[in-house]
Order: sequence, then structure tokens, then C-alpha cells
Amino acid sequence: MATVATVGTFDGFHAGHRQLLGRLRCEAAALDAESLVLTFDTHPLAVVAPERVPPLLMSRAAVEAHIRAAGIDRIEVMHFTPEVAALTARQFMERLRSRYDATALLMGYDNSIGSDRPRTPEAYIAAARDAGIDILFDEPFVDPSTGLTPSSTLLRRLLAEGDIATYSRLAGEPFTLRGIVAHGRRNGHRLGFPTLNVVPETAMCIPAPGVYAGMVSVGGNEYRAVINVGNNPTIAAGNALTIEAHAIDIDLGDRYGTEVAVTFINLLRHEQRFDSLDQLRRAIAADIAAALTL
Repeated sequence: MATVATVGTFDGFHAGHRQLLGRLRCEAAALDAESLVLTFDTHPLAVVAPERVPPLLMSRAAVEAHIRAAGIDRIEVMHFTPEVAALTARQFMERLRSRYDATALLMGYDNSIGSDRPRTPEAYIAAARDAGIDILFDEPFVDPSTGLTPSSTLLRRLLAEGDIATYSRLAGEPFTLRGIVAHGRRNGHRLGFPTLNVVPETAMCIPAPGVYAGMVSVGGNEYRAVINVGNNPTIAAGNALTIEAHAIDIDLGDRYGTEVAVTFINLLRHEQRFDSLDQLRRAIAADIAAALTL
């Protein structure tokens, strides 16, 4: 069946992606075609410029789940290779036409394809004409409350600043990090606030060091939590960065080897070094009280 396609990584699936896929559904319906999202098994920069590969905002499985939830008819995952990276825009569109029966391509406002990287809409229109397909261009989405246009790059910057509230606004949901519970130094237990030491999936984006109100999901159950991202400077200098989730009002036990999801709701404070463990205990108690108000 004929398709109307769009292409991208869709990392950190956000409001701009939702707008794009909403239009994709409408354009496909108008042409009595299927809506098709073509994405990749790895970030294209992993092949084109490995030193510039950004940390991911979500797993590929999570990206595909969001695309399916947007009502798209087909998702195709292309193996991104040096051969694919070498295709010009026209050659890539020819592949869309021959392999996926694409009669039209919808491009996001900041989307680019092809090793020749055309720089104007007119150049893409010419390449599409040569490939035998139509091309459509989507307008940028502007969030009405912030005036910002969401992008994966912007979302990563917001996480790096600890601006979880703006991230959640633009993404349409809070940031969630998945990982495995690993052995830690049990500092939380000694302080009276046991934590799960979460080791995230490789190459994932991590919020700025600080203390966050959030949720931790374990075994299908979700619990209110305080989450610490940092180096535990009060305990000792030179510690490695850790992500520790303390479930409020319940001891979840060790859970070593268990997969968990940690959701960041709001930043309570940036990382601090305290003069004593007693000061740290009082700060953690205040963090928990503040988290409960959220």
C-alpha cells in the first residue's frame, strides 16, 4: 500500500514530534495511504561522527511505543550503515519510493537528510521530484506558555540544567530513566534513608547533580521518592556519580539486579556539601517533606 512517510530518530519524543505525526496521519488519510515513520536502529551520528553522539533521552523501545501511541500505521527501523550515510537526498528518497512505496515525504522544520545535505526547501523539492515523490514541510511547534520550540538538543540542555519543569512541559511527560539496581556503598542505609542505587542504560542522558522529587517504579508498583544524582560530597571527595532513589515511607529492600524506572518530577535543590552527617540527615528529611508537597 502507498505510504506518506516521515524520517527521524524521535529521541525524547516531544510536543513537536506529536504535531508532526498528527499532520502525517492527516496527510496519509487525505491520500488514502498509510502513515509511515522510518527511524533508525542507532543514532546516525554513531556512523557519521561517533565523537558527537549525544546521550539518549529514551530507549528505542520507548520511542517506538510513543510513535505507536500517536496512531501511526507503520514503523520501519532502518539499519543505519556507512552505505546509508553516503546516500544523497535524492537517493534516499528513491529508496523510500522503492522499498516503502512512499508517494510523499513529510519533513520536520529542522529535519535534514542526505549526504549532500540540501540547505533550502527548493533543493529538497528538486530532489523529491527527481525521486518521483512529493515533499511536504511541517511548521515548527511553539509552546504557548514558554515560547520555546522543543527539540532533542533543547531537552538535553534542560536536563543538564536541572530544569525538569520546562522539560516536562515540552516533552509532555516527566523524564524517566531506566536502569538496574546495583550494589552501592550503603551510605543511605547508614544515614537512615535506604536507597536503590540505579545504574542506567548505557549512553543515557542524566539530569544535573541535585536532589529531585519523583517516583520509582519497581515490579509494576510505583512509589513516591526522593532521588539524588551526584557524587555524595559530604561522604567523601572524588566519588563517582550515582543515581540513588529513596522510596518514601517504605523500605524496598536491596532489589539487586532488578530493573527499575526512576521518574523526575521536580528539582528540590542542587547538590550541596554539608559540614556534618547530621546536617545531611536534616537536609534529606527536609527534602522528603518538600517532595511530599508535590
